[in-house]
Amino acid sequence: MRLHTVAALIACLLVAAVGFAGCFEGEAELSFTGASLDREVMSLSQGVSLDTAKDMLGVPRSEVANGGETVLYYQLWQLVFMDGFLEKRSREYRSESSTRPEGAVFDDKILSLKRGMFIGTVKATLGTPTSYEEVFRGSSMPEKILRYGPWEITFTGDELTRRTKF
Repeated sequence: MRLHTVAALIACLLVAAVGFAGCFEGEAELSFTGASLDREVMSLSQGVSLDTAKDMLGVPRSEVANGGETVLYYQLWQLVFMDGFLEKRSREYRSESSTRPEGAVFDDKILSLKRGMFIGTVKATLGTPTSYEEVFRGSSMPEKILRYGPWEITFTGDELTRRTKF
């Protein structure tokens, strides 16, 4: 009789485990990483709905909603939705080797940069940025933002368009 009891107990546990796993169906996070996540995010059409993006990418690392704006975070990606539709995608890259530049001498270097300078020239002048971000707003040509300490240097295409200190 013991064998029947053990077999019945195992059968009940298996049924319970399968039923419990089914409760979370559809909520599992998709396992995109690195380049595959980059491809998936870049394949989203500008203006895609929030629900469609979540269906394609899975559960975000975090989600912040404020009024009509919802921001989803997937690893280094930030997806901004206005009134439920994708408006902006941005990806941040962090440098391991840069130091945080500060002081009047560095500020003078930043202020000596001219609009229209190419990104390669700026990097050669300032060195490796603390981080940089690529922002896609309905175009395959991203806006690039290099960060050096409190400074953001913005490029449209590969040309300097703006310097901002925070």
